[in-house]
Amino acid sequence: MAHIKLRDVGFRFGSRTINSLDSISLDVQHGECVLLAGRSGSGKSTLLHVLSGLVPEYYQGDLQGCIRIGKDEQRWRDVPLWKKSISVGTVFQEPRHQFFSARVEQELLLSRVRHKHEHEESERQLNVLLNNLGLQKMRHRLLDTLSSGEQQRVAIGTAMSLAPKILVLDEPSANLSADGIVILLQFLQKEKAKGTTIVIAEHRFSWMRELVDQLVVLDKGSIVYKGNKDKLDDLVFCEEFGLRFQVSVKLEEGVNSKKSSCRNGSAPVFTLDQVGFRYGKKQDWLLRHLDGKFYSGEVVAITGKNGCGKTTLLSLLFGLHKSGEGMITFTNPESVKALALQHPDLQLFASTVVEEISADKGAQEEWLTRFNLEQVRDCHPLTLSGGEMQRLVLAAAFARLRESFESTLLLDEPTSGMDGHQLECLVSEIKKLCEQGATVVMATHDPDLLQATGAAILEIG
Repeated sequence: MAHIKLRDVGFRFGSRTINSLDSISLDVQHGECVLLAGRSGSGKSTLLHVLSGLVPEYYQGDLQGCIRIGKDEQRWRDVPLWKKSISVGTVFQEPRHQFFSARVEQELLLSRVRHKHEHEESERQLNVLLNNLGLQKMRHRLLDTLSSGEQQRVAIGTAMSLAPKILVLDEPSANLSADGIVILLQFLQKEKAKGTTIVIAEHRFSWMRELVDQLVVLDKGSIVYKGNKDKLDDLVFCEEFGLRFQVSVKLEEGVNSKKSSCRNGSAPVFTLDQVGFRYGKKQDWLLRHLDGKFYSGEVVAITGKNGCGKTTLLSLLFGLHKSGEGMITFTNPESVKALALQHPDLQLFASTVVEEISADKGAQEEWLTRFNLEQVRDCHPLTLSGGEMQRLVLAAAFARLRESFESTLLLDEPTSGMDGHQLECLVSEIKKLCEQGATVVMATHDPDLLQATGAAILEIG
């Protein structure tokens, strides 16, 4: 008997006129790992919410079809939500949205405390999770001091704290460094060996190829392919459905040599001179002794392990923080800077999408089209999907630098959750901006983005 059985499942959000899912039929066997692929907006996250029970309990709307989970003959929609959470562990695309505690240890223990598990058993389980997910050194840390990748691993540990039989993950590698992905893969391999059924929605799937048993591709809310994962090696197929055709990129240590054509003997746009930063005088230095010169027309990628200070460095460059030591010097203090944050909902303030992009009507229409936001132009920014919000903050950042020479664009994980087509569009816009003389500095773990932009690497470690 299938562990997950879906028959003609459809769902339409209460505020929408068309279905987000349509006629979904799928069997997932015990201990199987299923990869959900497809372009952004194809229905992957919504299908995960159906499996977790958040549809229609939290995300309200019209749910149709038959859903059976596990051996329970009771319809899944009739099972209480608290009981569903014991059977299915869920990790959101934005892990910070599912935290309830202040510290790592408290968050990992919370579910077991709620369900009155034995204290000694809870401590044992906590230590297993901390060790398996590489979190032992940060067990007493405040959650809001962790990097996004570290928060991702905490969310996975919380989801598995009650040892559910099914684990569903939404873009689990989006914010993880290379070593973080290794930790995640090893953890999932152990869980699969125990018989845990795993369903993962991903755009970057090269890291999990060996783990996958079944590939399911969605497009416009419907399944267009289910079968062997070898289909991911078909370039034509990947392009048809907006999948990333995966490449492997090996990062070299240190800073790659910059292209001399970008410099032409000109002065750098900005310079780092022995820059250091720490959060509070009693804290350890997060960044220290950073040197570098950044020139007009080049792309520089900041890489390194989760928590090494990549986002902090971008904040220093933009002026959100002041360096604790050393100097950051812009050759032209009046040069325009724009920042697109890793969490787009934190920098959306306008009432509509068009207003968020720019006050200039010409710029509004141009960037709505270039970032495929025409259909949501009059929506409130905070009602958009995660992918749409991400494209909106990118559009606003590019619009700010429009026709500005020696400007600086700062991007924090800009391709998190991006499908293949959207990645190509972003790369195209970055190259156009650099041709105008701008400097692009991006914190990223995405090898596809690094290869496509030919970025020089500044590795923090």
